[in-house]
Amino acid sequence: MSDSITPTKGTVSDTSTIANSKIEDENTNTSKGFVVELWESIFTPGTSPALIKATHASFITLISVFCVLVFISKPPVRIHFINLLVLSVVFYLVVVWFIKELLAAQAAEAAVEASRKQK
Repeated sequence: MSDSITPTKGTVSDTSTIANSKIEDENTNTSKGFVVELWESIFTPGTSPALIKATHASFITLISVFCVLVFISKPPVRIHFINLLVLSVVFYLVVVWFIKELLAAQAAEAAVEASRKQK
């Protein structure tokens, strides 16, 4: 036998449970769509907005972790985290620059192709 008490229809806890499940469903659909889009972008050539967002999120998380480690570590070990932090920031800047150049090259290619179609 079950010892749990289930609320009846129309009670306050039942209404809040329904509202919470709707919010969870909306959040799950949003994150599920992003994960699916990210997974599919792995198998398609070029970049996608989901891949770019995941790249930014990964680097920001990595840099944040190194910042925390720099502040909580002791001086002999701290230099290693500072070096890793500098390397990750530089690499992130290079990746951002590369993404901008890639998008600019794709836009230029699209413009050339559009002018060819007009002729």
